[in-house]
Amino acid sequence: MSISEELYTRVFTKLRAVHPEPHLKRIANWVWVIVGLILSQSVHLSQIAQHIPSEAQAAGRIAQVRRWLKNKFINVPAFYRPLITEALQAGGQRGLCDLGWVYRQS
Repeated sequence: MSISEELYTRVFTKLRAVHPEPHLKRIANWVWVIVGLILSQSVHLSQIAQHIPSEAQAAGRIAQVRRWLKNKFINVPAFYRPLITEALQAGGQRGLCDLGWVYRQS
């Protein structure tokens, strides 16, 4: 399993627990965006798209991310709020922001 796929599995499990109601395809697309953000260490769509598995060219993967971001059923702040809140609360207890759940081994 590639690092992208392993990270996808970890993030998907976490996000599905936090957001059980959205359609699975929306969650799956969101997870690939997060995986791209983490692995590319960039907010640029061209960098994020490099970590999204697809037979499409880079431009097609970028378009996929743009479509997801513009989807009227996607409320980006609502999607991220529980994760940011959890990270800040955990970090506040230790004096730092904790996103370690992404990298911890099962």
